[in-house]
Amino acid sequence: MTVHKAVPEAQKRAADDYERFSYAYGIEGAWKRRLVRLVENLSGQRRLRKLYYANKQNPIEGESFWDAAVRLLRLELVYDHHKLSTLPSDRPLVVVANHPFGVLDGLIICKLLHSVRNDFRLLVNAVLVRAPEIQQYFLPVDFDQTREALKINLDTRKRALQHLRDNGCVIIFPAGGISTSPKVIDRAVDDEWKPFTAKMILESNAVVLPVFFEGQNSRLFQLASHLSQSMRLALIFREVKRRIGKRVYIQIGDLIDPQLDPDLSDRKVLMDHLRTKTYDLERRVSLKRRMVTKLRKQ
Repeated sequence: MTVHKAVPEAQKRAADDYERFSYAYGIEGAWKRRLVRLVENLSGQRRLRKLYYANKQNPIEGESFWDAAVRLLRLELVYDHHKLSTLPSDRPLVVVANHPFGVLDGLIICKLLHSVRNDFRLLVNAVLVRAPEIQQYFLPVDFDQTREALKINLDTRKRALQHLRDNGCVIIFPAGGISTSPKVIDRAVDDEWKPFTAKMILESNAVVLPVFFEGQNSRLFQLASHLSQSMRLALIFREVKRRIGKRVYIQIGDLIDPQLDPDLSDRKVLMDHLRTKTYDLERRVSLKRRMVTKLRKQ
């Protein structure tokens, strides 16, 4: 009797793993799904899955999911804590950022905002809205070309805008995808920032906080991005694994209030302005890196 009960439980666990820890979920074509899962299993997914379940079974009391993720991945975050302490708590806030890594920058930006604006919602790939501990913070974006995906995305936009009108905080990566190099040997940059972000900002009278992450994914990831969307997705967990134990430099910019500049009432002008302001922060990150390196050598 015990044996028969264990089989469904094992199957359920496997199904949960499949949904929570695989970008194969939702990919059309059985062979593509199998290939993605194989690459994930061989390149980092198993280790991340073990970390997740180990922490779930033995959590530290009072530690948030985001803090636990940063601790387990042994990330050293270098950023200006003072910038976060000055964020408004009584008006709508939109946080925009470049998207060089994928999962990692999403985890980090949630960890940063959690301590100062726990009312945040992150627009995120629907594939990642699986772990029950963090579903409340996510608004799913589905990249499938289906009616159901369109319905999900329209609902997400409506909920995001309403959350801002209720003086909430929304985090968004306006490129809608991970930074990619135009050519394999080039520097990876965001794609054009989508105008929906501007619509949310202007219709809710939100202030905007630009955030810049230094770095990019590996050349292998860039090459895969030019060859196959499925292989690109399959390598995301590998990129997370590569960053375990590393230092991540983050530059937090100054608040921008589009209501104070009539030129920013145009959506395209606003998005170009926000993208420029975000990437301009890279120079400050480079200076911060040199300072940290110099201090560590003393």
